[in-house]
Amino acid sequence: MSGPAGTRGPDRAGLVVALLLALLAAVIFFDTRAMKVTAAYARVGPTTFPYVIAGVLFLLAIGTAVSAWRGGMPEREPERLSPVLWIVGGLVLQLLLLKPVGFSVATGLLFAFTAKGFGRGPLWL
Repeated sequence: MSGPAGTRGPDRAGLVVALLLALLAAVIFFDTRAMKVTAAYARVGPTTFPYVIAGVLFLLAIGTAVSAWRGGMPEREPERLSPVLWIVGGLVLQLLLLKPVGFSVATGLLFAFTAKGFGRGPLWL
């Protein structure tokens, strides 16, 4: 996005990522707050690390938002749909074949489809 003076404006995708990070932090924070913790736990109980993770995610959201607002996000490569379709197709195939053919075969096919999505040779290889 270039403006009239040649400077980039706010990166909308970066702002969306920042918003998603902040929402995830809020969900973790409020879900942890709703936990019922008894006094039997030590000072570092089951709520400590979720609060730390929520705090770090919130700081990442702020940093991402500032960087996106200033236009400091790196330029993205053009989108290519083919790799995404190969990987999603492999995931769907694994979900469908997991029970009938087993974990090893289904996961092997997922690996093959993912490798094809990342540009490796023929699917059978």
